[in-house]
Amino acid sequence: MNKTSIRQFKLFKKEAKKWIPILGISNWRISFCHQNWDEDSGDEGGARAWYSAQPDEKIAELNLSKDWSDDKVTDNRVKRCGFHEAFHVRLSGIEEMLMTRGYIEKEVAKVLHETIYPFENYFYGSD
Repeated sequence: MNKTSIRQFKLFKKEAKKWIPILGISNWRISFCHQNWDEDSGDEGGARAWYSAQPDEKIAELNLSKDWSDDKVTDNRVKRCGFHEAFHVRLSGIEEMLMTRGYIEKEVAKVLHETIYPFENYFYGSD
């Protein structure tokens, strides 16, 4: 079992905060949390990191999981997570719009990740 450390959580926050002005979400109230994934949430479990956002109120929370199960924890992967979740916040208004218009959540997630991953791979290399 691989765990993220307090130092890596600080790295996650630092990386996300680096991207917040670049992504144009400086006017959001963004908080950070270092906790395990809630397996009772009904979502697909085992996420390294995740976010929640309220685009209308410009509030978001970026989470780094303490437990990465069998995934190897590296600084680069932690930084990728910070970028990835910050980018999700940038796209959260589009996500909300699509979801309220009846699009299937799995398809919306696929489209969002098809947008995020090329940038993530460009900045952090393919993992």
